[in-house]
Amino acid sequence: MIFVVFVLMFPWQTMSEDCQRSPYSLPGFKIHGHVITSVSLSTISQCKHRCAAQQRCNSISFHQNTKKCEMHDGNHISYPESVLRSNGYVYVNVPTRPPKRCSRKLCSYPLACVPEGESYKCVTCQEAKAEQVLSFSRKSAQDYAILDDPFVSVSAFTLSFWVQVDATSTSNAVFEYGTTTDDNAVSIYVTDSYVGVNVIGANKILYGVNLVDNKWHHLCLTWENTDGNIKFYIDAVLRHEFIGKKDEQLGKGSIVLGQDQKGFKTGFRDSVAFKGNLASVNMWSRAFPAGEVSVLASTCPTSEGDIVQWSTLKTKRSGMLELVCSNYCM
Repeated sequence: MIFVVFVLMFPWQTMSEDCQRSPYSLPGFKIHGHVITSVSLSTISQCKHRCAAQQRCNSISFHQNTKKCEMHDGNHISYPESVLRSNGYVYVNVPTRPPKRCSRKLCSYPLACVPEGESYKCVTCQEAKAEQVLSFSRKSAQDYAILDDPFVSVSAFTLSFWVQVDATSTSNAVFEYGTTTDDNAVSIYVTDSYVGVNVIGANKILYGVNLVDNKWHHLCLTWENTDGNIKFYIDAVLRHEFIGKKDEQLGKGSIVLGQDQKGFKTGFRDSVAFKGNLASVNMWSRAFPAGEVSVLASTCPTSEGDIVQWSTLKTKRSGMLELVCSNYCM
Protein backbone atom coordinates (compact mmCIF):
# COMPACT_ATOMS: atom_id res chain seq x y z
CA MET A 1 0.00 0.00 0.00
CA ILE A 2 2.80 2.41 0.87
CA PHE A 3 4.46 1.69 -2.47
CA VAL A 4 1.32 2.61 -4.39
CA VAL A 5 0.97 5.93 -2.59
CA PHE A 6 4.55 6.87 -3.38
CA VAL A 7 4.07 5.97 -7.03
CA LEU A 8 1.07 8.28 -7.08
CA MET A 9 2.88 11.13 -5.40
CA PHE A 10 6.23 11.00 -7.09
CA PRO A 11 5.33 11.41 -10.79
CA TRP A 12 5.59 15.10 -9.81
CA GLN A 13 9.12 14.79 -8.44
CA THR A 14 10.75 16.21 -11.57
CA MET A 15 9.10 19.54 -10.76
CA SER A 16 10.12 21.88 -7.95
CA GLU A 17 8.55 21.38 -4.51
CA ASP A 18 7.04 24.85 -4.55
CA CYS A 19 4.90 24.30 -7.61
CA GLN A 20 4.00 20.71 -8.45
CA ARG A 21 1.30 19.99 -11.00
CA SER A 22 -1.02 17.14 -10.15
CA PRO A 23 -2.55 14.62 -12.57
CA TYR A 24 -6.10 15.23 -13.72
CA SER A 25 -7.11 11.60 -14.27
CA LEU A 26 -5.79 8.27 -12.96
CA PRO A 27 -7.22 5.11 -14.57
CA GLY A 28 -7.10 2.12 -12.23
CA PHE A 29 -7.20 4.25 -9.07
CA LYS A 30 -9.87 5.54 -6.69
CA ILE A 31 -10.08 7.42 -3.41
CA HIS A 32 -11.00 5.00 -0.64
CA GLY A 33 -13.40 6.68 1.77
CA HIS A 34 -14.16 10.41 2.02
CA VAL A 35 -17.37 9.83 0.01
CA ILE A 36 -20.05 12.54 0.12
CA THR A 37 -22.53 10.52 -1.90
CA SER A 38 -22.60 7.57 -4.28
CA VAL A 39 -24.97 7.24 -7.26
CA SER A 40 -25.34 5.13 -10.42
CA LEU A 41 -24.80 7.09 -13.63
CA SER A 42 -24.32 5.99 -17.22
CA THR A 43 -21.09 7.82 -18.05
CA ILE A 44 -18.07 9.34 -16.37
CA SER A 45 -19.06 12.66 -17.93
CA GLN A 46 -22.36 12.56 -16.05
CA CYS A 47 -20.46 11.77 -12.87
CA LYS A 48 -18.21 14.80 -13.37
CA HIS A 49 -21.19 17.06 -13.99
CA ARG A 50 -22.93 15.74 -10.88
CA CYS A 51 -19.80 16.51 -8.88
CA ALA A 52 -19.66 20.02 -10.29
CA ALA A 53 -23.19 20.58 -8.98
CA GLN A 54 -22.21 19.45 -5.47
CA GLN A 55 -20.66 22.32 -3.52
CA ARG A 56 -18.42 20.05 -1.42
CA CYS A 57 -17.28 17.76 -4.25
CA ASN A 58 -13.59 18.02 -5.23
CA SER A 59 -13.08 14.75 -7.13
CA ILE A 60 -14.78 11.55 -8.30
CA SER A 61 -14.08 7.84 -8.58
CA PHE A 62 -16.08 6.20 -11.39
CA HIS A 63 -16.34 2.45 -12.03
CA GLN A 64 -16.46 1.77 -15.77
CA ASN A 65 -18.43 -1.50 -15.48
CA THR A 66 -20.82 -1.00 -12.56
CA LYS A 67 -21.28 2.70 -13.42
CA LYS A 68 -20.90 3.62 -9.76
CA CYS A 69 -20.11 7.31 -9.27
CA GLU A 70 -18.48 8.23 -5.95
CA MET A 71 -18.09 11.92 -5.11
CA HIS A 72 -15.38 12.95 -2.64
CA ASP A 73 -14.92 15.93 -0.30
CA GLY A 74 -11.22 16.11 -1.18
CA ASN A 75 -8.77 14.89 -3.78
CA HIS A 76 -5.32 13.32 -4.22
CA ILE A 77 -3.74 16.45 -2.73
CA SER A 78 -5.80 16.37 0.46
CA TYR A 79 -5.82 12.56 0.84
CA PRO A 80 -2.77 11.12 -1.00
CA GLU A 81 -2.67 8.08 1.28
CA SER A 82 -6.26 7.18 0.31
CA VAL A 83 -5.72 7.11 -3.47
CA LEU A 84 -5.12 3.41 -4.08
CA ARG A 85 -5.24 0.96 -6.95
CA SER A 86 -8.74 -0.30 -7.68
CA ASN A 87 -9.58 -2.29 -10.82
CA GLY A 88 -12.26 -0.80 -13.03
CA TYR A 89 -12.19 2.64 -11.45
CA VAL A 90 -11.03 5.96 -12.85
CA TYR A 91 -10.11 8.74 -10.45
CA VAL A 92 -10.77 12.26 -11.75
CA ASN A 93 -9.84 15.54 -10.10
CA VAL A 94 -12.17 18.54 -10.43
CA PRO A 95 -9.73 21.39 -11.16
CA THR A 96 -12.32 24.15 -10.89
CA ARG A 97 -12.90 23.40 -7.20
CA PRO A 98 -9.64 22.74 -5.35
CA PRO A 99 -9.89 21.58 -1.71
CA LYS A 100 -9.35 24.10 1.08
CA ARG A 101 -6.36 22.18 2.45
CA CYS A 102 -3.81 19.66 1.27
CA SER A 103 -2.09 16.88 3.16
CA ARG A 104 0.77 17.74 5.50
CA LYS A 105 2.50 14.62 4.13
CA LEU A 106 3.28 16.44 0.89
CA CYS A 107 5.62 18.95 2.53
CA SER A 108 8.65 18.56 4.74
CA TYR A 109 8.35 20.03 8.25
CA PRO A 110 8.24 22.89 9.11
CA LEU A 111 6.72 23.92 5.77
CA ALA A 112 2.94 23.93 5.37
CA CYS A 113 1.02 22.65 2.37
CA VAL A 114 -1.44 24.96 0.60
CA PRO A 115 -3.54 24.13 -2.50
CA GLU A 116 -2.77 26.08 -5.67
CA GLY A 117 -5.22 25.32 -8.46
CA GLU A 118 -4.66 21.73 -9.60
CA SER A 119 -1.42 21.55 -7.64
CA TYR A 120 0.03 22.60 -4.30
CA LYS A 121 2.99 24.43 -2.87
CA CYS A 122 5.02 24.22 0.31
CA VAL A 123 5.33 27.53 2.13
CA THR A 124 6.26 28.84 5.55
CA CYS A 125 3.72 28.92 8.35
CA GLN A 126 3.44 32.70 8.02
CA GLU A 127 2.84 32.54 4.25
CA ALA A 128 0.19 29.86 4.70
CA LYS A 129 -1.47 31.90 7.46
CA ALA A 130 -1.55 28.62 9.36
CA GLU A 131 -2.49 28.46 13.01
CA GLN A 132 0.32 27.95 15.48
CA VAL A 133 -0.26 25.07 17.85
CA LEU A 134 1.15 24.78 21.36
CA SER A 135 3.62 21.91 21.45
CA PHE A 136 4.20 19.98 24.69
CA SER A 137 7.22 17.95 23.58
CA ARG A 138 7.93 16.18 26.88
CA LYS A 139 6.18 15.10 30.09
CA SER A 140 7.44 17.71 32.51
CA ALA A 141 6.00 19.59 35.46
CA GLN A 142 7.88 22.62 34.11
CA ASP A 143 5.82 22.83 30.92
CA TYR A 144 2.43 24.53 31.13
CA ALA A 145 0.38 27.57 30.15
CA ILE A 146 -1.54 29.57 32.77
CA LEU A 147 -4.09 32.30 32.10
CA ASP A 148 -5.13 34.18 35.24
CA ASP A 149 -8.56 35.74 35.80
CA PRO A 150 -10.09 35.25 32.34
CA PHE A 151 -13.51 36.16 33.78
CA VAL A 152 -15.13 37.14 37.10
CA SER A 153 -17.91 34.53 37.06
CA VAL A 154 -20.16 32.74 34.56
CA SER A 155 -23.43 30.82 34.83
CA ALA A 156 -22.80 28.83 31.64
CA PHE A 157 -19.91 28.05 29.33
CA THR A 158 -18.72 26.25 26.23
CA LEU A 159 -15.13 25.02 26.22
CA SER A 160 -13.72 24.03 22.83
CA PHE A 161 -10.25 22.92 21.74
CA TRP A 162 -8.29 20.71 19.38
CA VAL A 163 -5.87 18.19 20.89
CA GLN A 164 -3.33 15.71 19.56
CA VAL A 165 -2.05 13.36 22.27
CA ASP A 166 1.33 11.69 21.83
CA ALA A 167 0.84 7.93 21.53
CA THR A 168 3.56 7.30 24.14
CA SER A 169 1.85 9.40 26.83
CA THR A 170 -0.72 7.23 28.61
CA SER A 171 -1.89 9.77 31.25
CA ASN A 172 -2.50 13.41 30.38
CA ALA A 173 -3.94 16.36 32.29
CA VAL A 174 -5.01 18.41 29.28
CA PHE A 175 -7.18 21.24 30.65
CA GLU A 176 -7.98 22.54 34.12
CA TYR A 177 -9.74 25.61 35.45
CA GLY A 178 -9.11 26.15 39.14
CA THR A 179 -10.12 28.61 41.82
CA THR A 180 -8.72 29.26 45.28
CA THR A 181 -11.48 27.06 46.74
CA ASP A 182 -11.58 24.34 44.04
CA ASP A 183 -8.36 23.68 42.13
CA ASN A 184 -10.16 21.28 39.73
CA ALA A 185 -13.39 23.19 39.13
CA VAL A 186 -13.33 22.21 35.44
CA SER A 187 -11.00 19.55 34.08
CA ILE A 188 -10.49 17.18 31.17
CA TYR A 189 -8.11 14.26 31.64
CA VAL A 190 -7.11 11.87 28.83
CA THR A 191 -5.61 8.39 29.17
CA ASP A 192 -5.19 5.43 26.83
CA SER A 193 -8.30 3.77 28.29
CA TYR A 194 -10.66 6.56 29.35
CA VAL A 195 -11.43 10.27 29.30
CA GLY A 196 -12.33 11.98 32.58
CA VAL A 197 -14.50 15.11 32.80
CA ASN A 198 -15.25 17.25 35.84
CA VAL A 199 -17.46 20.34 36.19
CA ILE A 200 -17.81 21.88 39.66
CA GLY A 201 -17.78 18.56 41.49
CA ALA A 202 -19.76 16.53 38.94
CA ASN A 203 -17.41 13.84 37.61
CA LYS A 204 -17.80 11.39 34.76
CA ILE A 205 -15.37 8.86 33.32
CA LEU A 206 -15.85 7.61 29.76
CA TYR A 207 -14.28 4.16 29.78
CA GLY A 208 -13.17 2.54 26.54
CA VAL A 209 -12.33 5.88 24.90
CA ASN A 210 -8.72 6.08 23.71
CA LEU A 211 -7.60 9.43 22.32
CA VAL A 212 -3.91 8.61 22.85
CA ASP A 213 -3.37 7.96 19.15
CA ASN A 214 -1.33 10.83 17.64
CA LYS A 215 -4.48 12.02 15.85
CA TRP A 216 -6.16 15.40 16.13
CA HIS A 217 -9.49 15.39 17.98
CA HIS A 218 -11.96 18.14 18.76
CA LEU A 219 -13.23 18.19 22.36
CA CYS A 220 -16.11 20.34 23.55
CA LEU A 221 -17.65 20.68 27.01
CA THR A 222 -20.79 22.69 27.77
CA TRP A 223 -22.52 23.55 31.06
CA GLU A 224 -25.35 25.80 32.20
CA ASN A 225 -26.56 26.31 35.75
CA THR A 226 -30.32 26.55 35.17
CA ASP A 227 -30.74 22.77 34.99
CA GLY A 228 -27.11 21.85 35.61
CA ASN A 229 -26.86 20.20 32.18
CA ILE A 230 -23.35 19.09 31.22
CA LYS A 231 -22.59 17.78 27.73
CA PHE A 232 -19.30 16.40 26.46
CA TYR A 233 -18.55 16.00 22.76
CA ILE A 234 -15.69 14.25 20.96
CA ASP A 235 -15.32 15.11 17.27
CA ALA A 236 -18.83 16.63 17.21
CA VAL A 237 -20.43 13.47 18.66
CA LEU A 238 -22.21 13.79 22.02
CA ARG A 239 -20.45 11.16 24.13
CA HIS A 240 -22.02 11.88 27.51
CA GLU A 241 -24.71 14.04 29.07
CA PHE A 242 -25.20 14.36 32.82
CA ILE A 243 -26.50 16.71 35.49
CA GLY A 244 -24.15 18.86 37.55
CA LYS A 245 -24.59 21.69 40.01
CA LYS A 246 -27.62 23.94 39.60
CA ASP A 247 -27.73 27.63 40.48
CA GLU A 248 -23.93 27.71 40.86
CA GLN A 249 -21.51 30.22 39.40
CA LEU A 250 -18.10 29.32 38.05
CA GLY A 251 -16.03 31.93 39.81
CA LYS A 252 -12.80 33.80 39.29
CA GLY A 253 -9.75 31.59 38.80
CA SER A 254 -7.06 30.44 36.38
CA ILE A 255 -6.79 28.16 33.36
CA VAL A 256 -3.95 25.64 33.44
CA LEU A 257 -3.01 23.77 30.27
CA GLY A 258 -1.00 20.58 30.46
CA GLN A 259 -0.90 19.96 34.22
CA ASP A 260 -2.95 18.47 37.05
CA GLN A 261 -3.11 20.80 40.07
CA LYS A 262 -2.67 19.59 43.63
CA GLY A 263 -3.48 22.98 45.07
CA PHE A 264 -4.24 26.21 43.23
CA LYS A 265 -1.66 26.53 40.41
CA THR A 266 0.75 24.19 42.19
CA GLY A 267 1.59 20.52 42.75
CA PHE A 268 2.38 19.76 39.12
CA ARG A 269 3.86 16.29 38.37
CA ASP A 270 5.81 14.84 35.46
CA SER A 271 3.80 11.61 35.47
CA VAL A 272 0.49 13.16 34.43
CA ALA A 273 1.84 16.12 32.45
CA PHE A 274 0.38 16.40 28.96
CA LYS A 275 2.51 15.42 25.96
CA GLY A 276 1.26 16.39 22.52
CA ASN A 277 -0.20 19.46 20.81
CA LEU A 278 -3.04 21.84 21.67
CA ALA A 279 -4.75 24.37 19.44
CA SER A 280 -7.65 26.79 19.40
CA VAL A 281 -8.54 26.63 23.12
CA ASN A 282 -11.51 28.97 23.54
CA MET A 283 -14.41 29.53 25.96
CA TRP A 284 -17.78 31.22 25.56
CA SER A 285 -20.18 32.42 28.26
CA ARG A 286 -23.11 30.29 27.06
CA ALA A 287 -23.78 26.62 26.36
CA PHE A 288 -23.68 25.93 22.63
CA PRO A 289 -26.32 23.61 21.11
CA ALA A 290 -25.19 20.58 19.11
CA GLY A 291 -25.33 22.40 15.77
CA GLU A 292 -22.87 25.07 16.89
CA VAL A 293 -20.59 22.41 18.38
CA SER A 294 -20.54 20.71 14.97
CA VAL A 295 -19.42 23.96 13.38
CA LEU A 296 -16.56 24.23 15.88
CA ALA A 297 -15.52 20.64 15.13
CA SER A 298 -15.53 21.22 11.38
CA THR A 299 -12.61 23.63 11.24
CA CYS A 300 -9.36 24.50 12.93
CA PRO A 301 -8.80 27.17 14.05
CA THR A 302 -12.28 27.88 15.38
CA SER A 303 -13.68 31.31 16.08
CA GLU A 304 -12.43 32.89 19.30
CA GLY A 305 -14.39 32.81 22.55
CA ASP A 306 -15.88 35.82 24.29
CA ILE A 307 -14.35 34.95 27.71
CA VAL A 308 -11.21 33.00 26.75
CA GLN A 309 -9.32 33.59 23.52
CA TRP A 310 -6.66 31.29 22.11
CA SER A 311 -4.74 34.28 20.75
CA THR A 312 -4.09 35.34 24.37
CA LEU A 313 -3.85 31.94 26.05
CA LYS A 314 -1.15 30.61 23.74
CA THR A 315 1.21 33.42 24.80
CA LYS A 316 1.10 32.40 28.50
CA ARG A 317 3.47 29.46 28.13
CA SER A 318 6.26 28.38 30.48
CA GLY A 319 9.09 25.86 30.38
CA MET A 320 9.89 24.31 27.01
CA LEU A 321 6.50 24.91 25.41
CA GLU A 322 6.79 26.09 21.82
CA LEU A 323 4.41 27.54 19.27
CA VAL A 324 4.91 25.52 16.09
CA CYS A 325 3.43 25.73 12.62
CA SER A 326 0.61 23.32 11.88
CA ASN A 327 -0.57 22.42 8.40
CA TYR A 328 -3.54 20.70 10.04
CA CYS A 329 -4.93 23.76 11.79
CA MET A 330 -5.23 26.23 8.91
